[in-house]
Amino acid sequence: MDQRQSHKSNIPHETFQPELVWAATKPTNAVVLKSDPHETPPPVYLLRQEQSREAYALIPDKEPIQNHRHWGDIVFAVVYECVGEPGSRVFQAPSEASARFVAIKRLRLAAVNEYLQKGGSENPYRDICRMREMGDNIHVLQCIDALRDDEFLYIVTPKACELGTLQDAAFGGSEPMDRNRAKMLFRKILQILSYLDSFDISHRDFTPDNFIFLTPDNLVVFDLAMSHRIPRNEQGERILATPPDTVFGSFGYIAPEIAMSRMFDGLAADLWSASVILYNLLTSRPLYRFPHPSDIFFRYNILAQAAFSPALNERAIEVLQGVSEDDEFFCMLMKNVMANLNYIGPASAELLKHSFEIDPQFRWTLRQVMQSQYVQQMDAL
Repeated sequence: MDQRQSHKSNIPHETFQPELVWAATKPTNAVVLKSDPHETPPPVYLLRQEQSREAYALIPDKEPIQNHRHWGDIVFAVVYECVGEPGSRVFQAPSEASARFVAIKRLRLAAVNEYLQKGGSENPYRDICRMREMGDNIHVLQCIDALRDDEFLYIVTPKACELGTLQDAAFGGSEPMDRNRAKMLFRKILQILSYLDSFDISHRDFTPDNFIFLTPDNLVVFDLAMSHRIPRNEQGERILATPPDTVFGSFGYIAPEIAMSRMFDGLAADLWSASVILYNLLTSRPLYRFPHPSDIFFRYNILAQAAFSPALNERAIEVLQGVSEDDEFFCMLMKNVMANLNYIGPASAELLKHSFEIDPQFRWTLRQVMQSQYVQQMDAL
């Protein structure tokens, strides 16, 4: 039977209808008390229509970030505390030292609902429910507020610190990050994965740009809009999930079984993605574009095992010999060649080797990865 055929999903059905509070935007009757008599605080942009304890004012000169699905954008705001009874609409602007900042995801309701009616896999209502279920600002980002008006859905969360996302940390420098820093961040990713697993949740889109730093040492995961609850049988035992009709996740991070629409273990698939992130952190290089032999990077790094070999092996050399210097990917592949040889040490190579087994049955489990020499020993490279 063709494993790419459409299957009836065995993933537990969940209804995502989070309670949404009606919002007031740009209220004309909100009063803001100054903390500095010489500065005029920005006006209130968003608050609850009733019983509002906090209000949000847009940070001047902070440009919005466009949502990748063109549903809306993300804006950034400072929090004003209500003065007096909730709902009085009198707010105190904070001093610079005491200011709290939030990110507000503004999504056009009509666009979101049309996308979901067509069977879209990224569900912002699911994202809100997951954050309310698991959000602790230690492993998973918290949802501070979920508001709506006639046009927009507003999801309010803590704002990232100056370090931004893990994507910035992995690829933002001219050289790979310090190896001990990379190991510390990978340990935190494993802790986050273990935390999600304790709720029977598979993230399904473990990528560096779905992790943010709330402080330089506090990394959390967010964007659980594609997550699913891991299925169990009648005896309560976990079972493999039936693949959906379309491939989900970011192609440069998904596991081969996801790409091939095979039955999958959600934890194992997320762990594969976490191991790809480790490679990113160690080398500042992408590992592959798509986990299939047709992709030259997957063929070189994974199938020829060049990403975790101490020297070029025969299979890796064969792949390189098949690439012309005129090939558009030649220079990029050469950068991977040098990164593998310069930045992957023996302990990390061992972990990557066992994490990137094509057959999930032979991959290291989360427990084995957490007990590996690389993770356990600070000086193990």
